[in-house]
Amino acid sequence: FLGISSHPAAEAGGAIVQGNEGGRWLRAYGSFSHPNVFGGYMAMSIVLVIALGKQVTRIAQRTLLYCSLILQSAGLAFSFSRSALLTMGFSLVLLCVREKSARITSLIVVVVIAICFSVYYPVLRTRAGIVNSTHETVSRVERVVGMQDAVALWAFSGGVGPGNFTLALQYLRPEYMPWEYQPVHNVFFLLLAELGVAGIILLTISVLAFFMYWFKAVGRGKSGAPILILFLLVILGMFDHYLISSYVGMMMVAVFTAFVFRPIVPNLSTE
Repeated sequence: FLGISSHPAAEAGGAIVQGNEGGRWLRAYGSFSHPNVFGGYMAMSIVLVIALGKQVTRIAQRTLLYCSLILQSAGLAFSFSRSALLTMGFSLVLLCVREKSARITSLIVVVVIAICFSVYYPVLRTRAGIVNSTHETVSRVERVVGMQDAVALWAFSGGVGPGNFTLALQYLRPEYMPWEYQPVHNVFFLLLAELGVAGIILLTISVLAFFMYWFKAVGRGKSGAPILILFLLVILGMFDHYLISSYVGMMMVAVFTAFVFRPIVPNLSTE
């Protein structure tokens, strides 16, 4: 009815958690292409809602904020995305250390996720690697092999160009099965393989130039919170590739960055 693809747990190809204790469980997709993308989106939105919390004073608005946090936290938990959950944990710690007003809302997130995981504890044990699972082992091996392939592509070509990782991988590893041709699950290894050292240097210079201009415009005292929040993107990028390899991921980065930086300097000019 909503035009969302069906992902039956019994069919091969879906993102599932499979083990001897919990059986075969489909991870939450939301309206996204993969649960990891959905989990990353939930983590970003939770951080933004928590940051918004200190500006909300009316009871009705605060009630709506708490309800949205509960739904978002449940969505994050049921995505069973390890990268998103790890990112959320680091972000909550950083927010609570810097902003005392974020501690209550952060506690709500932790409690909701804990309740969800207590109900589905066998599934959590499988996903966390406490219980042996062939599916989870294959997932971890694919990530390690992907990093090795990224380094091999960089050593072979010096940079295959933006968006050409999977195409170049077909020439480097022709023995792979079709579903094994996918970008490496690490933004920084993906940048190395596609842009090469020269591209990374230019990108680093651009980012540093932006932050130098940022510090000059707002002062160091006001720039700490956005830097801590954007740290979330760095952690997500260490465990997945969708932030730069898909349109949805790039839009998530752009919108999240705009929400974080815009309220601090509403009249920031380029003069």
